[in-house]
Amino acid sequence: MAKKRRTAVPPFVFPNTTKTTKPAKSASSEVLLRNSFILTKKMHLEYSRHTYRIFHKKWRNKVLLLATVVIASGLLLILWPHWYIPGILALVAGIYFFFMGLFGYVYGSYKEYRNFQEFFGPLVEMEVEFHPKHFRVKTAKGDRDFLYMQIMRRIELQNMSILIVGADGIIVHGQIVDKKSFEPMELSTYYDILENAGVSVS
Repeated sequence: MAKKRRTAVPPFVFPNTTKTTKPAKSASSEVLLRNSFILTKKMHLEYSRHTYRIFHKKWRNKVLLLATVVIASGLLLILWPHWYIPGILALVAGIYFFFMGLFGYVYGSYKEYRNFQEFFGPLVEMEVEFHPKHFRVKTAKGDRDFLYMQIMRRIELQNMSILIVGADGIIVHGQIVDKKSFEPMELSTYYDILENAGVSVS
């Protein structure tokens, strides 16, 4: 049996999962809606940009604090002892940390997408099935179910939705729903399913 993970699981990667995780017994197996799509680099970059503060909040805050301290130290070295070379080096390092804190998701998104391609294949295909009590993520490497009551956050963007799933207060999964893959009436059905399940935009 796989050990329970205590850290955030990267989206779409199901470690040690080859079979569907069974939902609660009361959850119906009826499929209300399907959302099939190919995850592209552009989609994953947008996903990463909007979830960066959620998945990496503590790391981001520490890096920004470090950047502030290093930049301040660099300025002090330049202004008072007039140690220009150490001061300039400190400023450069501080600016680097600052941009990593704000835009580190760009590199992280690129690296994660490469991992997805190695894991799933060149085309990262997936399907999200919506049931009355849960949604199921289907990939070439296995399926996994999540109860709607486990959704901690729902982010609505122009072309996608992001469902952040948690267990015991810990984020365990982030799921993209591609709105472009829906027909107009299907998009309305999707909103109704989440609203009826008590999943509101946050």
